[in-house]
Formats: sequence, structure tokens, C-alpha cells
Amino acid sequence: MLALGSLCSGIYTSSFFLTEVPVQHSLWLWFIYTLAMGFSYIILLIIHRFVRVEHPLLERWAGAYTLIIPFLIAWTGPAYYLKLFGYMGASYALISPYLFYLVIRHRNTGHRIESLLLLLVLSVLAGIGVHDLDQMIFPHRHLPNYYAYWAASSMGLVITFLVILRFDRTLNRYILLNSNLNQQIEEKSQALASSYEERHTLLTHNALLDERERILRDLHDGLGGYLISALALIDRMPQTTHALQKTLRTALDDLRLMVDSIDDKNGDLSLLIASVRERLDLAMDACNITLHWQVTAPPQLPNPSPSRHVQLIRMIQEIFNNVAKHSQAHHVNFILTDSFLEIRDDGIGFDPQSLKTGRGLTNLRRRAAELGLILTLRSGNHGTLIRLEWV
Repeated sequence: MLALGSLCSGIYTSSFFLTEVPVQHSLWLWFIYTLAMGFSYIILLIIHRFVRVEHPLLERWAGAYTLIIPFLIAWTGPAYYLKLFGYMGASYALISPYLFYLVIRHRNTGHRIESLLLLLVLSVLAGIGVHDLDQMIFPHRHLPNYYAYWAASSMGLVITFLVILRFDRTLNRYILLNSNLNQQIEEKSQALASSYEERHTLLTHNALLDERERILRDLHDGLGGYLISALALIDRMPQTTHALQKTLRTALDDLRLMVDSIDDKNGDLSLLIASVRERLDLAMDACNITLHWQVTAPPQLPNPSPSRHVQLIRMIQEIFNNVAKHSQAHHVNFILTDSFLEIRDDGIGFDPQSLKTGRGLTNLRRRAAELGLILTLRSGNHGTLIRLEWV
């Protein structure tokens, strides 16, 4: 459309600078005026496209009018070309208010620069059109003076600028859209990678759970069964087997501790400690020691894991074994909070310096260091206090 308009305006403008025409003068005059009318029709189409208005019925009627009327004028003869084409141009001038209305409405949609330029060029075209139509219909000189070639040039410049402006806007929108698309692709890639990582973690976790269940079954059905069978046989034997019986029961209790720690899927240390409370109660009752149990909050051991939990339980067992063997206490207090564990008895106490190299205290200090716990030990004539703290 723009190319056709440029062709029409170019041929029409060239007629003002030709000294000789390639065909008969009357035919050339008809051809030039027909191109001028065609250019007017193309202006209508251009305005429709730029303001994004669809009016096919008007365009079809105007197109038929532009094609048919020049041939009817050709039948009248060269003497009437000037005035009749002037009337035809005046009929096109009747749609000028309609074009101005479309451009102003387009301005209200936010296209301010485009609308102002189109209004400017339409005003120039209207002024030149009025002047040239006046020369065609009411000639004031023997040789009329036309300015239509300026109209074609100004329209071409404005349309070219608007095309470049829209291309620039489209390019910017494309760059922004491409940037947003790349960002969405990056977000989707990260989400996909995260989903894959979560799936891999879930599969690994499920595999660990399956392996944990298998180990539990093997311990229960294998080693646990053999220990129980051995204890059942020893129960029928003479009292000389008491030491062996005690050792086997200790091994069975230790096995139960390991099973409980492995079965602790949620890493709840308080549940694991509660599972050994009954054994501690029985051990203290056998020594005529009253156990006072107090848990104020779930313990929050740093970096919890089954192995670390077992290490802490073994420390508790070691402390209670020492209480049962050496303290001669009547009461022992067990206090557990979210940040420390404290075991206090009312026994005879001992001198920590004299037992500094003892195996029991050495094991306690070693395990406390491995777990990152702070071990505090105080002992005197009124009993012993052992405190384990964690951050």
C-alpha cells in the first residue's frame, strides 16, 4: 500500500518537472489526475491501517468510485477533465472530517506522537487540497498554480517516520518479550532442577528407609532371636550362670537401644530417652535408689542423627552405671531440657582428681567432645552432679 502510494505520488510529482510527456497530452492529463484521485484513496486506506480501524464497506465503495469515475470522465472529453476531476477531488474532501475524527480518537488511546503527526500532515493536505481544487474548479489564471506535489512529499515523509517509529516500538517490545521469555525459561529450568533434586532426595530417603527396615528385621529375626533363645536356656541352668545371664541381658538391652535408634525415623531424641527409662528404673530399683524423672522440653541436640543419639544414650547409661556401682545414693534426679541434661545423686561422692584417668570419666569426656557437648562434673560429700550442655 505504501509502495503504491509512493508510486502514484512520484509519477504525479514528476509531471510538474517534465518538459515533454511520453503520450498524448490529453491522455497524460487524464492519467495524472487519475493518479491524484488514487493517491487520495490510498490516504484513506493508510489512515485506516495506522489507527487500526476496519471499515471494509467504505473502502470497497471508495475504491469502486476511484476506479469508475475517471473512466466516465474520460468519455466527456479533455475540455472537461480539469473541472470534473476537481469535483471528484471535492467529493474526497467530504471525508476529511471523518479522517480527522479517526486520528483524534486514536490520540485518546495513548498514541500521542503518531496522532499529532497525522493531524499535522492531514492539515497540510487539506490546505493544499483546498487551494488546488479552487484552481481546478475556478481557475484564476490562464496557467493554474498547483502545490499537490508538496502534499505527496509531506505525506511520504510523515508515513516513513511513523513506520520507523512503529518498527522501533515493535523492536523494543520484542526485546522486552525476549527478555521476559528468557527469564521464564530460567525460572522453569530452576524449578525443574529443584523438582529433580527433590525427587532425587526423596528416592534417596526412601532407599534409606528401606535399608533401615531391612536392618531392623535382620537384627530382630537374627541376633535378637539368638540372644532371647540363649537367655531362655540359661534360665533353666544353675545359679552359676548368673554372670553370663546378666551379660546376655545387657547385650539384648544394647541391641534394643540400637533398634530403637534406627527406628527413630523422625529423629526425636526425647522418645529414644523415654524408651530407656524403664530399664533405668529397673536398674535403680535393684539398687534401692529412687529415680526422679523430669523432662521440661524436647531436647535439641545439634546435628541430630541416630548415631549421635546412641552416643548420648550410652553416656546416660554410663552415668547411671556409676551411680548404681559407686554412689551409695538413695535418690537420683534426671532433668532434661531443650539445652542441657543433668543427673544429680545424693550419694557419697568422689574426688574427680583422683579418678581423672579412670576409664569411665575418660569415655564420658571423649564422647562429649565428639558430640560437641560441654561436660560439667561436680562431686562432694553431698552427692555428684553431671551436666551436659549443648548450644
